Amino acid sequence: MASTINTKSNDSETDPIDRQSPRPSFQVLIYPVIDFSISYRVVSAVFGHDHFPSNQMLDNMSTHLSVNSDTPPAFIVHSTMDKLVPIENSIIYVNALRRCNVSVEFHSKDFGPHGFGMYVICLNK
Repeated sequence: MASTINTKSNDSETDPIDRQSPRPSFQVLIYPVIDFSISYRVVSAVFGHDHFPSNQMLDNMSTHLSVNSDTPPAFIVHSTMDKLVPIENSIIYVNALRRCNVSVEFHSKDFGPHGFGMYVICLNK
């Protein structure tokens, strides 16, 4: 979200640090949640069933809808075996970045389940 939402500097601030844009120079995303409308299980885990956000809030948090030519370059990795966060999240973000001519490197293979980094560490013990 830091790469796509509220990326403008605030010249009215008195502190020079506060005047800087929060936009990072690049983004590294590993099995990211991009479209909250297709990631129901993740949203339920984060917000709970009793505090499920409105459709408008889900759209506001879905970063592929906020990509523009100022969005920083991205490196994205997503396993095709991920059952928690659908790989479609990464695919729609990659497509949004490409439509805006933002540099993106995308890797998708059968790396293992969600959290495959920890999965590999545990296998090696």
